[in-house]
Amino acid sequence: MSARHAAFVSRTVILAAAVLLAAAIFPAQAQMGIGIKTDREGYLQYEAVRVAITVRNDTGNSLVFSADDGKSYLHLEVADPNGLPAKRVRKADLAEGAVIGAGETSRLEVLLNDLYDIQPEGTYTVTAQIGHSRLDRDYRSESVRIRIQSGHIFWFKQFGVPVDEGVKTIPRRKVSLISYRDERRERLAVQVEDEAAVYGIIRLGPRIIGSTPECDVDTYSNIHLLYMLRPRLYEYRVLDCNLVQKQQRFLMLEETSSPHLQRDPDIGRIMVSGGRPAVDGTDYKQEDLSELEREKAMAREAGARPDRMETGGGSPTVTDPAPVPAGKSITPAAGGQIMGLPDASP
Repeated sequence: MSARHAAFVSRTVILAAAVLLAAAIFPAQAQMGIGIKTDREGYLQYEAVRVAITVRNDTGNSLVFSADDGKSYLHLEVADPNGLPAKRVRKADLAEGAVIGAGETSRLEVLLNDLYDIQPEGTYTVTAQIGHSRLDRDYRSESVRIRIQSGHIFWFKQFGVPVDEGVKTIPRRKVSLISYRDERRERLAVQVEDEAAVYGIIRLGPRIIGSTPECDVDTYSNIHLLYMLRPRLYEYRVLDCNLVQKQQRFLMLEETSSPHLQRDPDIGRIMVSGGRPAVDGTDYKQEDLSELEREKAMAREAGARPDRMETGGGSPTVTDPAPVPAGKSITPAAGGQIMGLPDASP
């Protein structure tokens, strides 16, 4: 055999071995594709973490997921900041009852807080894995990393929640203003909680140096917020006790007066005094606030509507912030059905 022919044979063998190796390393490309992503990388402690799982069926057959066969499943694996398996809160087969047709791509959205304890600060690693009784192997997604951070409570107020006359003890909650820092700057958030649960967290916007955010609760337990979005532009929002928005307005600072919250001591009504209404297109452009609005939309979607309220009592004077108890529940329930999304891909 000539040296040239030997070299050709050697290259052919190497190429064939490389093809076989690639087939062994990337089996997901052959029959199933699975991907995972979150709406952001960094989250506040107790904030709802929503995970989107995308599954593509390239098996050429419809796949029915049933717990009865003991081999068909879809689940998430979470590693805590120490690299150890995170504590599981609830075990769930996320794909039970789903049918993914041949060639279809399906999507499932999951509230991660409902499945794992991700309250401690740090960076977590999340991976999706799927298996089926008709497949000879299981498939894993690439991992995503999420960072959980706590904020600093710089103001809070406790308030009672309206209930029926027959309720013996009036439930008590706490609304807090929180400052936290993301990759770019210091920002504001509002949180409502009681001793057992966090009912919602909403990101508000940047914290402007030299401007003091205002917050108060009216006689109907509505939360009023007034804060500066950027120099001279203020946002005023009214939220109910579950952080569901009821009103939103923008105001401008005037040379003679600045917007501020004013409370009627006789009836507990809260209103905005000072400043003037901001005009869209003149004082600001709605598209300039698009990033902020996207953050708010995601926060509102993750907001809580509790089906029960814990009892408590009293409404003490605002003092230094109390530590947040560990082990609280997050009120949004895990949601989502597997839905076909033909134009999606993992």
